[in-house]
Amino acid sequence: MKTLFLLPFIIFSLAANATNYYFSVTGNDANNGTSTSTPWQTISKFNSVFSSRSPGDSLLFKRGDTFYGSITISRSGTSGLPIVIGAYGTGSKPVITGFTTVSAWTNLGSNIWESTAAVSTLATCNMVTINGVNTPMGRYPNTGYLTFQSHSGTTSITSSSLTGTPNWTGAEVVVRTNQWTLDRLLITAQSAGTLSYSGNLTYTPPDGFGYFIQNDSRTLDTANEWYYNPSTKKIQIYSTSSPTNVQVATQDVLVTVHGAYITFDGLSFTGANSNAFYNDAGGLTNLNIQNCSILFSGINAVDLSNEVNFKIENSTILNSNNIGIILHDASVPYATIRNNTIQNTGIYPGMGQNGDKSYIGINCQANKGLIVEYNKIINSGYGGIDFTGDSGLIKNNLIDTFCTIKQDGGGIYTQDSTNIYRIIIGNIVLNGIGAAEGTNSANVFANGIYLDDNTKGVEVSNNSVANCANTGIFLHNANNLNIHDNTFYNNLNQFLTQCDPGQPTITGCSIKNNIFLSKSASQLAGYFVSTTTDIPSWGTLDSNYYARPID
Repeated sequence: MKTLFLLPFIIFSLAANATNYYFSVTGNDANNGTSTSTPWQTISKFNSVFSSRSPGDSLLFKRGDTFYGSITISRSGTSGLPIVIGAYGTGSKPVITGFTTVSAWTNLGSNIWESTAAVSTLATCNMVTINGVNTPMGRYPNTGYLTFQSHSGTTSITSSSLTGTPNWTGAEVVVRTNQWTLDRLLITAQSAGTLSYSGNLTYTPPDGFGYFIQNDSRTLDTANEWYYNPSTKKIQIYSTSSPTNVQVATQDVLVTVHGAYITFDGLSFTGANSNAFYNDAGGLTNLNIQNCSILFSGINAVDLSNEVNFKIENSTILNSNNIGIILHDASVPYATIRNNTIQNTGIYPGMGQNGDKSYIGINCQANKGLIVEYNKIINSGYGGIDFTGDSGLIKNNLIDTFCTIKQDGGGIYTQDSTNIYRIIIGNIVLNGIGAAEGTNSANVFANGIYLDDNTKGVEVSNNSVANCANTGIFLHNANNLNIHDNTFYNNLNQFLTQCDPGQPTITGCSIKNNIFLSKSASQLAGYFVSTTTDIPSWGTLDSNYYARPID
């Protein structure tokens, strides 16, 4: 019993001994940092002192100030006594930035300007803003895709649009390998119309699909197109006059997390060349990001693995070139993503990463106990929310405008027969656009709620889905689903169920009390496809409303 009385006293004593440390751009790293009148000044000082901080300590940046550099979390708090990285004073959020402003330019002629000096030490450049706008690198052609007529496995393509002059060796080729992938690879050789490249494409590309070329100075012919030279570390920009307001991301990662029980509160992070938040250490828990802004990430805003009980709330993620939040596999269980705005993710073809799961607002694979609720995911190049894992809850989110760069995806997408007890409830999914450009098909495919190959054990209820180029809800080789009390309106197909050859028979589905409402006579209220005679065994369809105008 005495031990029980001592425990609160020990916790109170630790909290009483917690210390606040302050950072200001007008401070001095020789100060003691323990008061607002004697603050430290730099991120370098932050990193040097962080390893000696104690649970319950707070490290606070002055509001209205901007600090350049990369933070490394090398110490842990404890349960109830996290280490807090936050803000003090009044004004706008303090900014942790990886941006370098480029102001000195040399005119190379033909409207090409080159930075007078190296702008970075990094081998690549993934994020450039001009006048505060995320700006993609130069490409040929400036819009759309060229077509390749043949290929050799996944290592080369041949196109009649190329003659060998110019020779694009050293540039990147961006290849549309199917409806849902867009891969970028280094061109290692060119012979007439044949491009060979290092590495392999995700899939064998179908003949008649598209490609374009980027990351080469010879692509610069339109205002604000840029090229970063990995050898000289200089940037070139096409402009009719000396460029202004150009910022280049020169820090690869803004926050590297190697500690547990850490809270970030009320900060702005901008200009990561790769990821704003990144964790590659094992066995960590309880990273909290709250009331923060994460802006202009060259790859992903938040990229985590080996992190239990991660939470991000009340934050804004804008302009990530690949993914807003990615939680890798089962090493990130019990994550909560709540009340955030994630906007303009993966909206430039060729600026995202290769493979299936890219250009997505929220991407969480095999994450047990996932909660994603009350978020706004707006304008995503591919999917809005893509998740798997047992006991996932996707609730009361707004997903608006998706599949603008790739297609055959979903506003909310899940698959995998090994995961069960998933709930998709109360979401609003709007404007699945579809992106057929660069494929050999004129059809656009974007699905509001997409239950893909072998999905099982999912409840879909009280959602509203509208204005999708393909389907309001798509059941693709899926079974044991409970779909009820949803409204699907003005999609090409309100309800599509499809069983493919060689796939398990669809069984055990309950589909009740839904509204399938077509706006035009060209839309289908229900569309049922099977290559066998198994439709009667799919389950129960009862008390649904099917309506469309009569042609």
